[in-house]
Amino acid sequence: VLRASSLSEEVRLTWDEPLINGGLNVEGYELTIRDGSEEFSVGASGMGYNDTDLRTGQTRSYRLQARNSLGLGLSTRWVTVVVR
Repeated sequence: VLRASSLSEEVRLTWDEPLINGGLNVEGYELTIRDGSEEFSVGASGMGYNDTDLRTGQTRSYRLQARNSLGLGLSTRWVTVVVR
C-alpha cells in the first residue's frame, strides 16, 4: 500500500513491503512520478521517499513497484496529491 501526505512544498510517501514477493528478497523500489504530461521514475530504498522542492497547488501522482533479482513486481494504484 502506497500512502502520500502533503507537507509544506513537499510530499512524503510511505509504503509497506509487498505481501507477495515471489519468494525473493526485495532489493529496492521504483517510484513512478507523474507531473502533468511528464512521467519519470526514481529509485528508492527503505520504506519511504520525500518529494521536495514542489510548488503549492502543484498536482503529482505516484505509483510504486518493488524490485527483486527477477525485476519489477506489480505496481500499486496511482496516488494523487495536491501540494500544500
